[in-house]
Amino acid sequence: MTRAMHLAVVALVAAALSCGGGSSGGTIGPGPNPITASFAPDPSAPSPTSALTITMAQSAVSDDLVTVQLNVSGTNGIYGAAFEVACDPTDGCIPANVEFVQPSAGSLLEQGSNAPNYTATKTGAWPVIVGASRTGAVAGVNVTTPQTLVKLTFRVKATGTYKIKVQNAALIDSAGTAIPAVGWYAGSLQGS
Repeated sequence: MTRAMHLAVVALVAAALSCGGGSSGGTIGPGPNPITASFAPDPSAPSPTSALTITMAQSAVSDDLVTVQLNVSGTNGIYGAAFEVACDPTDGCIPANVEFVQPSAGSLLEQGSNAPNYTATKTGAWPVIVGASRTGAVAGVNVTTPQTLVKLTFRVKATGTYKIKVQNAALIDSAGTAIPAVGWYAGSLQGS
């Protein structure tokens, strides 16, 4: 994990321990183009019940908008996560043709009526730095069956297939320590 990402994770966990929850984002609607969006998971991703994996799956579609959920399986003590979602032209993604819109709540971090923080920061169009964290001095949560960590909504602006990837990723426990040996799997945004 890069030093900048590590500092972002520590800051996210520290903020979550000291304040209430919230989420970023607002009302979104379909764009002006006639594109229909969808998402295809990475074909090399293991079964969602495999040991410590985070996989993406399509959650909802509305015209040119597609919401993807990050499903976690196989670990205990999760307090939060920080990661980048990238649209890399060397992997066949065209940054101008896909846009990150917003994060939204999953179900995993909300356990015990917690009000998690969800953030997304862009320093340009890509990559997007995403953070999700429980709030307050509470324990991390355990995953016995796959559960959704966070949902991410994207807009697809042109026909084609655009591979996205997760990089500089960390799953964090309540002490702010990275949980080791996590497999992260993304997939492709598609426009038709």
